[in-house]
Amino acid sequence: MQRSLSLSLSLTGAAALAMGPSVMAEKVNIESLVLQGSLEEYRKNGYSVSTLVPVYSQSVKFSYPNGFKSAHEVSTATTYIHEWIPKQETLNDWTIMFTLTGNKDLALSPGFTPEVVASRVASGFRKACPSTFAAMGLGTESIDGHDAFKAIVACGNVLVGEPRSETSVLLVIKGSRDYYILQAAERSSPISMPPTLNKSKATQVLNMIRPIRICPNPSTTEERIASCQN
Repeated sequence: MQRSLSLSLSLTGAAALAMGPSVMAEKVNIESLVLQGSLEEYRKNGYSVSTLVPVYSQSVKFSYPNGFKSAHEVSTATTYIHEWIPKQETLNDWTIMFTLTGNKDLALSPGFTPEVVASRVASGFRKACPSTFAAMGLGTESIDGHDAFKAIVACGNVLVGEPRSETSVLLVIKGSRDYYILQAAERSSPISMPPTLNKSKATQVLNMIRPIRICPNPSTTEERIASCQN
């Protein structure tokens, strides 16, 4: 089963997050993979699927395009992952993946800002493709009063598993207690240089999953939906 590179790293918890310097500004050389292929076709078809997912102390609400299915969900005492892929694809062979991950109580750890968490995810990407790695910070925002950081991370040629390129747009959100990461990953044929990262196209990707809400997580589904209405 071939997971998104960023997913395997964002779920490891505070102690095991990949360490390394900030990597949010890399020189890149060729056209971005983001929104260049099939993901753009899904965007043209519009999106109308909104989901509200309870993850530890809070609930995360976002949207994803029509034509996707829930493909994988696992919750442990400390980590959470939920993946959506096109209906005709499988976890062994996918081209696009939307993912929500959670790290319980990571927001309580001193020094773990959204940018630091994003940088550690990017460091893991770099290890998977040292010579074709690219990353770009897209700035901060506030989601329901919670600090968040946006970034793009990419590999032109992943050295683990089947040869491929992979680009991921991610939004790291610091919840009241937990960290949440929303990601849109896209795969394509491998390339020999770092991908060029396009800020405006990454913004389009993030807009596909908006509106994004971080809401309370009461005990019943009815209360949960009501708490995230406004």
